[in-house]
Amino acid sequence: MKIGMKEEIETVDLSVDKRVLCEFRSNNGPLVVFMCGIHGNEPMSVLAIKEIAEFIQDNNIQLAGSMIGITGNIEALNKGERYIECDLNRIWTEVNMNFISNGSTLRNEKAEMKEIWSVLSKVLDERKKEDVVIFDLHTTSSPSVPFITINDTISNRCISKEYPLATVFGIEEYLSGPLLSYMNELGISAIGFEGGQHIDLGSFENHKAFIWLSLANQGLISADMLEVKAAFKRLNELSIDAHKFFEITHREEILDSDYFKMYDGFSNFQSIEKNVKMAIKNGIEIKSEWEDHIFMPLYQEKGDDAFFIIRRIPPFFLWLSRILRKYNFERIVLLLPGVSLYDKKKHILAVNNKVVKILRNDLFHLLGFRQKVHYTSSTTLYIRREVQ
Repeated sequence: MKIGMKEEIETVDLSVDKRVLCEFRSNNGPLVVFMCGIHGNEPMSVLAIKEIAEFIQDNNIQLAGSMIGITGNIEALNKGERYIECDLNRIWTEVNMNFISNGSTLRNEKAEMKEIWSVLSKVLDERKKEDVVIFDLHTTSSPSVPFITINDTISNRCISKEYPLATVFGIEEYLSGPLLSYMNELGISAIGFEGGQHIDLGSFENHKAFIWLSLANQGLISADMLEVKAAFKRLNELSIDAHKFFEITHREEILDSDYFKMYDGFSNFQSIEKNVKMAIKNGIEIKSEWEDHIFMPLYQEKGDDAFFIIRRIPPFFLWLSRILRKYNFERIVLLLPGVSLYDKKKHILAVNNKVVKILRNDLFHLLGFRQKVHYTSSTTLYIRREVQ
């Protein structure tokens, strides 16, 4: 399958019936996993991994490690819908993992989740955690340059900085149950990639470039390959903020009962000023309260994230957080009143909300703790997903 023109993408068969899109196995070296199409309206990663797998096989390229491509939401992909019953990238929680393991009859996304985990758990058992990297491939509903999303761990940062792309972290504080967070809690490095708009030739090419570069960065292929050099050149030219880090500071949520419409003209990383008219929500106009950057504005019917606001993180604070984590300064917060260890094994703190107001999230962020989505009226839970 070779796609070279936009009209070819629009007419290509996007149907998929295989959970494992490609599999190249080796007893030695790292394991690189590409999760493709976890949202059914994002097929470009599926097409990209198929083409690269065919190229590797046809040219007898020997990988210095293992590479596996896994299909996400097969039913939704075949229908061109983001999801059927619920978002497959919002259900990776311990509760749901226990549910899919109890032998119950499953349907839609829960059934997809069980099949994905059956493949993932098998290959993860074959490697040490530090030898595994998972890449979750996505596209967006709005126009966008390619970029990376991560949970804020030093390991994830080290992987993401090898790409000439902007990196956004902090999204784990606003979303419940994404695959990347679950993998990080298991001690596995996991990176998200957003390749551009959903059905677009550029997104397809961006995904191919990211996959080639990922294979080289993880040592499976030589960085001197022409495909790798071309991949770096493409992503570097497209990136507006290469090697810059951003942090999410606001999420505009949408409930199922809400009416929401984003005004036209917004794109990822676009600078915004205060009082700019952004959207309509339940008949009320939303105006910007920020002088920062808009992130992932919603231009599709399904989804519960209207938009995010992000700010650039100065390099000094990235350096400071790395030093503080290296020397285990997170132990200091346990000496503060209102802070206790909620779950030692999972690195979760319970923090009195009055203390949160005084210390602010910035201190916890520097130490690697991020607010969990679920909390009580008096207590906030913070989790440290640092890969051990």
